[in-house]
Amino acid sequence: MKKVFRLLLVLFMLIAGLAGCNGGTNNKKMNQKQLWEYLSKYPRYLTEWGGEATAFVFDKDDNLTFDNSRGLGLGGSYYFTDFLSFSNENDYLYRLEYENPYPDVIDIAVYYVELNPDDDTRIRFGAPSGGKIIYYDLYADVGLTKDELLKKLGAHDTWREDDGEDMGYYFAKVIDKKKFGFGIMNSGFGNIGDIAKVEYKGYMLYTITVDYEGYEGDEMTDPYDPYTVEYLIYYNHHLDFFKISINGELVDFIPKVDSDDDHDNTPGFDLIAALGKYDIWQEVTSYEGGDFVRIFDVNKFHYGTFYAGGNMWGTITAVKNDGNMNYTITVYYEEYEEYDGEIKEAHSTEYKLYFDPDKEDLIIDYSGKQVKFAPYKGMSVVQLKAELTKYDMWVGTDMYGTDYYFIKVYDNNKFDIAIGNKDNWKKGVISEIINLGKLYFEICVDFPGYYDSYGYPEWHVYNIRHDSKTGDLILIIEGRDVCLKPKK
Repeated sequence: MKKVFRLLLVLFMLIAGLAGCNGGTNNKKMNQKQLWEYLSKYPRYLTEWGGEATAFVFDKDDNLTFDNSRGLGLGGSYYFTDFLSFSNENDYLYRLEYENPYPDVIDIAVYYVELNPDDDTRIRFGAPSGGKIIYYDLYADVGLTKDELLKKLGAHDTWREDDGEDMGYYFAKVIDKKKFGFGIMNSGFGNIGDIAKVEYKGYMLYTITVDYEGYEGDEMTDPYDPYTVEYLIYYNHHLDFFKISINGELVDFIPKVDSDDDHDNTPGFDLIAALGKYDIWQEVTSYEGGDFVRIFDVNKFHYGTFYAGGNMWGTITAVKNDGNMNYTITVYYEEYEEYDGEIKEAHSTEYKLYFDPDKEDLIIDYSGKQVKFAPYKGMSVVQLKAELTKYDMWVGTDMYGTDYYFIKVYDNNKFDIAIGNKDNWKKGVISEIINLGKLYFEICVDFPGYYDSYGYPEWHVYNIRHDSKTGDLILIIEGRDVCLKPKK
């Protein structure tokens, strides 16, 4: 049962990465009373799933509640009322210990709260799991105003049901912050009405009340009187997650992307921008490895195979829309030398591909076979850079515990490394970071002023993996796995 409880915490408190701008706090090292006054400004704190998962309540001077009253399949709520100890770990990090009323479910009732000095609606909550403290982002339960909600929803022309079907899906749209359309695509079922009222119900849930006009009827349709519908919706404005309750079930909706080519009066579709939205596209396969595709630096195209080595990238010179979501991309490759010494002359290659922007399905004809790709939606290069530069230094030992390693990343592209003695820094410049998916990256670093044994300018490619649960970095340095932790 303890394992189940830990899995529930992990399942329903995943990290989300967008920060707000709501003031925060400059009060460092609060005492326990001040902390509770600060946290209890809001009725509860939510994960990205809102009322579908555990909510966290800080009330009654020192009580903590894991509120599962609206959660799906989580059982009852958990109440911690016997406060044992409180300590301030650093400026904004606090440790809370309670008497454990659920010894059959929870190993130890020790938790951590980290405040966000820039946004008082955001905190990080730390919970023990497998001998480590795992931190998760939480959002204060604060709803949007009517205008704010309708502006957010109306930022996308149409929302469509995320069901993978090409026809017969539900759609919804907000028009000019005044009207709400809802129906089933290609069915004749759908209507647009006037938005009469919007109410926030807590837990990221809203009701939108819509007034629809009546109809006098015709040969095909019976007359009906004006009517009103109250829609229950879920919207996380931090992450742009939208759901509508249909037949008692919250159904996921995603923005619908227009993918045709000037056959209606909608803006044209930018294929390269859509593909370049993600750092890397990975082959959909059941085995480890497979092919990958990268679109970077606006017009660079890189098709490769994981773990195979080599780089095969060129410049996109033409994109042709062949209709029905089929495209031809022309890529120019400069002359280069193969590993066996063979010179490959400069040439252009055409790639035939199919891309459905709604489903984000990408299929490329390559070497006589069709290869299906899906976007990698984990940590991006930008997020990795932000994580590396967030701390002054990363420190760790190799897998044998024989040497200490020190890393500094700063000023966007500066990379300094020291081995054994942290006063003996080698200063480098990051030339490129490649996202290999699954939280793996390659960092290419030039070291100006340093030369290898052959007299060539020194450079290194470091393979790095980010552990999203612990925050550690695993870096391969000189063939050794080095676990690096931030020095805070």
